[in-house]
Amino acid sequence: MVSCAEAAANLEAIAARAERAAAPVALNMATTFADHVRNVTLRRYGQHDRLSKTPSPPGQPPSMVDGHLADSMVAFPGASSGGIGTAIAGNTAIYAGVQEFGRIIHVRNRRFLMWRTSYITDNTNLEKSDREGAGTWLNFAKFVNIPERDYFRRGLEEVIASGELERRKIELFMALVWG
Repeated sequence: MVSCAEAAANLEAIAARAERAAAPVALNMATTFADHVRNVTLRRYGQHDRLSKTPSPPGQPPSMVDGHLADSMVAFPGASSGGIGTAIAGNTAIYAGVQEFGRIIHVRNRRFLMWRTSYITDNTNLEKSDREGAGTWLNFAKFVNIPERDYFRRGLEEVIASGELERRKIELFMALVWG
């Protein structure tokens, strides 16, 4: 039989383990989310050549060119104390926000923005493209509209809906508190 003092000591030990579990559980949740975006959401529409049209439908997450956006997903611990844990997940690619929210990009220090494609667009300069040869088309514009391709918000909705985030959180918490 357990005495009242032993029971109280056991409960205090459990409470202390639960409090210490907050920060690792928060980091685990951020890592689970970042891994889902990196390995599922941003790989859904496959990979395509840098000069070709993206195969992902409008409004869907972008398809990959070189994997830099996916590889730039990070998770790290935030401030945690008193049984409250925080962690941060994000993307360090310079163009991550443009992909997520869309943006109109205007020319700044030149007369035109210029980019190459493997297909003709409304901005293709056929005369200059003939000089390039090999199926490469030169495009010029004063601005381009990059459409929204929400991979971050969509990835969060997916990982929550799948139950994976909840499952991983509970597994780690139980392991840290109960051993």
